[in-house]
Amino acid sequence: MDELNKENGELSGDIIEKTEELAEDIAEETAENTETAETAETADETPYGGLDKEYFEAPFVDEHEAATIKASKRTTAVLISIILVLVAVIVIFVVLFLREYKNNSRNGEDGGFFSSITSLFSKDKDEDKDKQTDVTDTDVTAIPTDAASTDPGADIDIVDPVTKNYDVKVTLGQYKGIEVDYEYTPVTDEDVEEQIEAFLEDCSEETEVTDRPAQMGDIVNIDYTGYMNGELFDGGADTDFDLELGSGRFITGFEEGLVGANTGDTVNLDIAFPDPYPNNEELSGKPVTFVVTVNAIYTLETPELTDEFIAENTEYSTVAEYRDSIREELEADAIQEADDIAQNAIAQKVIENCTYEGDIDEEIADTVAYWKDYYDNMYLSYYGMDAATLFGMYYGWSAEEYDQFMQDQYTFTIKYSRTLDKIAEAEGFEVSEEEYEKKFEEYFFDYYGFETKEEVLEAITQEEIDEIVRNAVLQGKAESVIMDNAIINK
Repeated sequence: MDELNKENGELSGDIIEKTEELAEDIAEETAENTETAETAETADETPYGGLDKEYFEAPFVDEHEAATIKASKRTTAVLISIILVLVAVIVIFVVLFLREYKNNSRNGEDGGFFSSITSLFSKDKDEDKDKQTDVTDTDVTAIPTDAASTDPGADIDIVDPVTKNYDVKVTLGQYKGIEVDYEYTPVTDEDVEEQIEAFLEDCSEETEVTDRPAQMGDIVNIDYTGYMNGELFDGGADTDFDLELGSGRFITGFEEGLVGANTGDTVNLDIAFPDPYPNNEELSGKPVTFVVTVNAIYTLETPELTDEFIAENTEYSTVAEYRDSIREELEADAIQEADDIAQNAIAQKVIENCTYEGDIDEEIADTVAYWKDYYDNMYLSYYGMDAATLFGMYYGWSAEEYDQFMQDQYTFTIKYSRTLDKIAEAEGFEVSEEEYEKKFEEYFFDYYGFETKEEVLEAITQEEIDEIVRNAVLQGKAESVIMDNAIINK
């Protein structure tokens, strides 16, 4: 349980970093699955591979492909980790953010959320700017309007939960002796071989084909332009686009129509959108003509799995050693996932055993609205799409499912944090000088990178430091009581 306590003690700067890393991971996998960008860094310059947002996944991605873009087994562990990290960082974020907010206001700068969060957490502001979209007229310091609003121009009244006091009463139920089952999924030989095959595919090399026409399984580099009713339609064109024939990423008839084409050929494809077409109902059954030029044809040569190949491309000497390492890694991941699920289930049961009165619903609603707004602004800034769209692409969620996820996540976060505070009070926990110093160094020196206490005091006051450190120690002790007394049936 020490690892869980450590996760719950991380700073809010770490959760911002984890969120951005998740966004980058989502963008990279999305780019691979949709063939719309070569790298995540170019996604801002040519979002959706040159398609306008309203046409993304509409003219080209088959509905089956969109439906199968789902989270892998590690998704649950990732989301649970994010939730658990959020629990203990709220107080830290509150104090540090308010301090930076006040400093910005005092200095005559914009005191908005994103201005404060940027100056608070950015280690290299110039480098961070380079990661932003090239659209210079986007004001990322402003709180964006709600993406679900029917009137995008309307002002949305977003309550800042970190500046508001909520009157919440928690009545504790059972929090010791919570019993849950251990959901461990053993690693199979097939799991190991899948990982090895994926590694070999990642090491595949392209070989240009010049002596035959394109066939299924080839990668073709193409320029294409789409016409509907004889006119170009928005987002229906791209150049220098790599497409694997047979991948099913374009609508039926597109990939099949390029089989037999030679390098340099221009092919007219008269096809139609599926009917129904859930990705864009207005296009259901509509005929469309694509004019496609084949620039080049490639095959992917997958290397053979040999001791020599493994020695040259990994830290291992033989295939057997590499296979054993893959199994060990998968088993460690499976154990970690099972641990995370069990710990989350324990925390959920503790919450269910408690009662919450007062402003708890208001606090949750304000927090959900606030963080949805934050994620929308961040993803729009980095990738040109709001959070619901991004998560929908990666997990196959609808907007309603994304909303429910956010509601569930922050309901858990708020209630669990309040519960830990109450348990610490009920158990009569105190913070020793040794515990205080250890947690202070862990947070401000190890995590934040401050070198001296004087540097910390230049950023926040002693009272704020005390509040951060004391709450972190007390909540960590409270969670240890829960987890150390839990019964996990293995």
